[in-house]
Amino acid sequence: MTKEFRQLAYSNLGELLLRFHEANPETTGIGIDSDEDAILRANKLASEQGLSERVKFIQGSAEAVDGIFDLVIAVGATHIWGDTSSALKYLRTKISENGKILFGDGFWQTEPSAEFREIFGDLQRFTGIKDEIRRAGFTLLQSEAASIEEWDEFESNWRKGLEESGISEAQTFAAERKKEYEEGYRGILGFGYFLLST
Repeated sequence: MTKEFRQLAYSNLGELLLRFHEANPETTGIGIDSDEDAILRANKLASEQGLSERVKFIQGSAEAVDGIFDLVIAVGATHIWGDTSSALKYLRTKISENGKILFGDGFWQTEPSAEFREIFGDLQRFTGIKDEIRRAGFTLLQSEAASIEEWDEFESNWRKGLEESGISEAQTFAAERKKEYEEGYRGILGFGYFLLST
């Protein structure tokens, strides 16, 4: 994958964190990712939005971050720890007393084919994630599953930069992803958002 292609593929890194801090001017935050190009782009976005004094993006392992936080955002990051239970166990060590976690994770809405189970892994059902959250000792304040319309919008936005890039490799990848989504995991793979507290 070329450097330019990677930058396009990682175009959304940090946008949720930046939106949160833009809406909450008294806050500061740290974003972390292992990909250097993604970090460079996220820091550029922070600078463009006038948030670079309050939001920093650093390259490294999530487990290397020091400190305790009032809010931890871990959306689509479960793979870092291997499974939901391990992710929740680690995240619990990073939040302050009365702190909160916005946790986002994929789940199977219906039984997947062996092909999609191979691609996305051994995911749980929506209720299974909620059970894991309670077993980890959290209070589940709110939970919501993305609608099919939200999925369609996410997939479309995710592909947009690749499709408009003029890079043949990127456009081919976007076309493959579009087909894989529309003819494959649309309505099968779900995504849930969970707000947790201790």
